[in-house]
Amino acid sequence: MRRSPLLVLVLATACGGKIAPSTDDTGGTSDPGPPSGVGSSPEPFPPSSSGPVPPSLPPKPSAGGYSVYAWAGGLDHVEILKADFAANTCVHLFLASPEKPRSNVAFAELYTPDTWAVTSGERTNSAANCVAQAPRPDAIPATGGKGFITLEGFGPNSLPCRVNVHASVTFENLEVAERLDADGLPVYGCL
Repeated sequence: MRRSPLLVLVLATACGGKIAPSTDDTGGTSDPGPPSGVGSSPEPFPPSSSGPVPPSLPPKPSAGGYSVYAWAGGLDHVEILKADFAANTCVHLFLASPEKPRSNVAFAELYTPDTWAVTSGERTNSAANCVAQAPRPDAIPATGGKGFITLEGFGPNSLPCRVNVHASVTFENLEVAERLDADGLPVYGCL
């Protein structure tokens, strides 16, 4: 029986590109496996009920303390993390696009590129668990911020590849603001 290439393409597209194992002419099964260039992450991503789920966890911040993660969805997301191992704290800033810059009044003085906005922030008491989208039951919400964040290497159909952050962020019931100062941070998930 001759198979139509168009039919195979339509079927592969209809099922999200995943092709189930098939029976070959000898009665055995064959599994094409993942497409070339697609690997699997050693760390599974934790389930999340709040928004799109990135495919895998980014590396934890280095001794320098910063890491940045991005993922696409209905809204594109960038999460900037700063781990302070001496104080055992972790600061998270969340950006989304498309959003009107400075649309969140608390972050009206924290400048971002057009179509991007800081949507929220938080601080936790665990530098060791400073990873993107990890559950944070002890998080202290940010109440405001000042400064600027620039994103480099992105276009209308891509995510940023580098982040520069120079900001001061305040948190509920904390008297001291957290400073985030770094240039050229690589983005995990850059497209």
